Amino acid sequence: MMKSSIVSSSQPRSIAVGDFNHDHQMDFVVANSGTNSIGIFLAQDNETFTNQQIYPTGFDSRPYSLVVNDFNNDNYLDIAVANYGTNNIGVFLGNKNGKFANQSVFSLNSSRPFFITVGDFNNDNQTDIVVANPDSDTVSILLGNGDGSFQDQITYSTGYDSFPYALVVSDFNKDNQLDIAVANYGTDNIGIFLGYGNGTFASQKTYTTTLNSKPSSITVGDINNDNNLDIIVTHYGTGKIGIFFGYDDGTFAKQTTFLISSKSHPYYITLGYFDKDNQLDIVVVDSENDQVHILLQYDNRTFVTTTYDGINESRPVFVAVADFNKDNQSDIVIATYGTNNVLIL
Repeated sequence: MMKSSIVSSSQPRSIAVGDFNHDHQMDFVVANSGTNSIGIFLAQDNETFTNQQIYPTGFDSRPYSLVVNDFNNDNYLDIAVANYGTNNIGVFLGNKNGKFANQSVFSLNSSRPFFITVGDFNNDNQTDIVVANPDSDTVSILLGNGDGSFQDQITYSTGYDSFPYALVVSDFNKDNQLDIAVANYGTDNIGIFLGYGNGTFASQKTYTTTLNSKPSSITVGDINNDNNLDIIVTHYGTGKIGIFFGYDDGTFAKQTTFLISSKSHPYYITLGYFDKDNQLDIVVVDSENDQVHILLQYDNRTFVTTTYDGINESRPVFVAVADFNKDNQSDIVIATYGTNNVLIL
């Protein structure tokens, strides 16, 4: 295990991975919600990382989520940040040395952005942004101009008191247009917005995750190897993982659930290959119990859970998967909100 301390009271909320300085090693960036900044950690040859390079996101901005992509088509990775406290998206344009320009901001009015990801929603070969806004029960689309700037947001309702906490982008109905799936924490469902390919979307179609499940995060992958995408969500309220097995028309079967523990509060989820069997496995962080759960898949749809206990009150809130040491194995990087660290396993 490697541990990178950030700074006191930094309260890391999110991590994104990429090669920022073109040295063929995976670096990462952290959203420091407590110190209103992002921190860049560049990989070194001895499987360690530099001290973080800090870039401010603005007074009381509280950056909660970030994503890495090339927004201005210069072949260098850039960073977009959801600044919850100041109701905007911050964009940091990168250069080949792993350095970034000062933040440019794009207003979301009073949306309170909480989670951010990207995709090309209007098929113009430019990267667009989509944001989940729990305080306004909406998702926002910002179409990219290809030069690092973005058009004004277009919003779609996720329903009254839905509190959309997270979202994921993929093509669920195989029409070569990107769609959006949202975890609606407040209304115990997931919402699917099918894309038309011109930057607009159909109205939301919902699938229940059951009463009091409180879906807090969402990811996508082909769990059962049938060449259809499935949706996987965390049930923060009931200690379960929910899987919606997909059909090729963009619809989904009734949810199948897997209990982690009745005392568990799975907060964030992602996928990886952890045991070399070509079946997707699941990793979940439990912020209330300071635990990491790895669910290894056997024989399509059967999972065996291994739980790792963390430091008391470490509060892991985010997990990402990458290969940091070039051994062709999935490594795990975790943001621990309570102890102001990033852990690499």
